[in-house]
Amino acid sequence: MRHALTLACLIAAPAVAQNCDGWLQPIPSARANHAMVFDEARGVAVLFGGAQASAVGGTWEWNGQKWNQRFSDPAPSPRQGAGFVYDPDRQVCILFGGRDDSAAFLQDTWEWDGNTWTQVATTGPAPRFDFAMAYDRSRDTTVLFGGQRVSGSDNDTWEWNGTNWTQMATTGPSDRSGPQMVYDPSREKLVLHGGWTPGPSKETWEWDGASWSLITATGPGRYAHTLAYDEDLGSIVSYSGMDESYYRTAQTWQLSGSTWTLVHDGLGDAPEARLASAMVFDSVREELIVFGGDIGAGNGFFDDTWIF
Repeated sequence: MRHALTLACLIAAPAVAQNCDGWLQPIPSARANHAMVFDEARGVAVLFGGAQASAVGGTWEWNGQKWNQRFSDPAPSPRQGAGFVYDPDRQVCILFGGRDDSAAFLQDTWEWDGNTWTQVATTGPAPRFDFAMAYDRSRDTTVLFGGQRVSGSDNDTWEWNGTNWTQMATTGPSDRSGPQMVYDPSREKLVLHGGWTPGPSKETWEWDGASWSLITATGPGRYAHTLAYDEDLGSIVSYSGMDESYYRTAQTWQLSGSTWTLVHDGLGDAPEARLASAMVFDSVREELIVFGGDIGAGNGFFDDTWIF
């Protein structure tokens, strides 16, 4: 089992980090509820948006050693709780929805090709934030589930084929906000875990392109957590979030089949407990990357980067 390590020679600071040579380099500001994916074609993690006291924008890329800010005009407006996936077939990152600084819920769809943001749709699923979105590699489509709407949380399922959004289901997991979803190549299905139902849900579900099936109802209860498929471990990993006691946690769990196993208790050499951080698997360097999050209880936000 690999261990969580801080990045060598980087010192967290509000807007810059100092490397081993003493030079200052920019890093993303402290934030939570941001969106992050791994762009396999270019070998970088791409981060967009999030929130501090208010929603923030900006596009950042992590190349395994440092953060680089990328600029594009036009670009999505500042937002938190957006969905973000990488489409390996078309080699673009897809962003949908979120909530802006005026608390308006959004339903615009954007694509990032590594150089330019392009708005590709303004209709589709109803405006929402804090939903689950992942790319289904077995069917070459982006799938969205649930989230928070103006009238409350939802449990509808939608798919984006690169041109249009199509509603696929209105049954399955119960209404919830803040679930996490990832593609599991061993199952050739999407796996969804947790969310606020109300309270942090223990449930784990899978989507086969036509219907939802419950895998287990006895996993770790989680909300505002992270989820990623670790290709090196060959399993799904969950980190951080709010647990069943309504406390933020630094625990790391691993899903094998229908069984969740605690693999790191969050003590010692590990990131501090947090909510609404972002985690992706870097398939080039074979490591999990975690950035940012909410300290909780109104105590601020993180701007640290960790690898596992």
